[in-house]
Amino acid sequence: MILILAIVLVVIYYVVAINIGINYPLVDAISVVFGALGMYAMSKKRIEQWYCFIFVNIATSSMWLIKTINDPTNIAMTLTWIVYIFNSVY
Repeated sequence: MILILAIVLVVIYYVVAINIGINYPLVDAISVVFGALGMYAMSKKRIEQWYCFIFVNIATSSMWLIKTINDPTNIAMTLTWIVYIFNSVY
């Protein structure tokens, strides 16, 4: 049920993000929605929160990797999100 809710919220956020002109709207929608779900799961003391955070970290680090390819000054943020992936898995 929560996965269906997440998909619906991602689609809604994606449409809103396109309308207001956000760069990388799908990645932003995924990271925001699954980040919120991870926080909710954390407040309920669920171990599944880490699946959400791993997914968020992978999505966000891929976005920063693309930005770094276009502009190398973003390397610090890319490395930060890669460290977050390792932290979430650990």
